[in-house]
Amino acid sequence: MTEIVTHIFDTVGQTHVSLLGLQRLVLRLTEIMQLALRTASQDRETITVPPPAVNNILDIETLKKQFLLYYRQGLERLASASVSQYPPLIQKALNYIYQNYYLDLSLSDISRHCGVSEVYFSRAFKDALGLPFTKYLNAYRVRIAAHLLRQSNDSLKKIAEESGFQSYNYFLTVFKTYMGVTPVQYREKPPDTSTD
Repeated sequence: MTEIVTHIFDTVGQTHVSLLGLQRLVLRLTEIMQLALRTASQDRETITVPPPAVNNILDIETLKKQFLLYYRQGLERLASASVSQYPPLIQKALNYIYQNYYLDLSLSDISRHCGVSEVYFSRAFKDALGLPFTKYLNAYRVRIAAHLLRQSNDSLKKIAEESGFQSYNYFLTVFKTYMGVTPVQYREKPPDTSTD
């Protein structure tokens, strides 16, 4: 979504658009972003992030930044809402994962961040989520990669890196294990709204 927003505003900045056309674009883009946030929510809750405040509709660069910030805030609110059902230790771990999934995270890193031993963290995490830490992290990264495959034309290697996979071959293996298809097949098949 961020690539789409950037492309739209970069294109608008290079063309002559009427004030009315720009106002319509802002309204439509707000609707699309709200839909994207609702779609990103597994339980389809309404995301309560107010639309971006547009002070100067003619300042395209500021407008682009406001929309990107709006979308990021919506995703952050979505992530924090989904972790609130867990105990504080798990909330802290999940928030850390959601904010740092693209880094080379290890069990040691996250248990140290949470201030507990690796053994205690492993047990608590699996008890709360039903998955070991590594499997949960891989599943989350695959979700990010699947989203990027549908929302951008970036290369598979770039998507692997942006999703937090340190090895391209490992990304291909893990993606197929979780999704049942290769990243290329996933990108080419029509979206299935019941699973995305």
